[in-house]
Amino acid sequence: MSGPDLDTYLRRATRGLIGARRRAVRQELHANIVQHALDLQMGGLEASDALARALNDFGPPERVSGGLTRVHTLPAVLTALLLASGIGTVAYGLTLHDAGTAKTDRTDTPRSEAAPNRTGSP
Repeated sequence: MSGPDLDTYLRRATRGLIGARRRAVRQELHANIVQHALDLQMGGLEASDALARALNDFGPPERVSGGLTRVHTLPAVLTALLLASGIGTVAYGLTLHDAGTAKTDRTDTPRSEAAPNRTGSP
């Protein structure tokens, strides 16, 4: 079961996805819509009416697209943001540690204790 209406719906519903993920989600969505249409045919609807009703039952493709994008894209974005945040935190911590070490190296002992007494007196 296929047709221009179904192809248009699938293209619009998977618009927010890219590459292999888009193809996989499109195939799964196609299978679900076709199965729903077949179920409706078993209930007595003609094939074209069953497909039209299945598409209607799934809702507007823009709404489906928004949901699919949130489900399939948001976790990747959050993972990237958390990773970047973690790297930034470590880099900031290392910068503070290096700054503290450099400050400690500059102020280790007073000059009077560090320099030998060259005058000969105690």
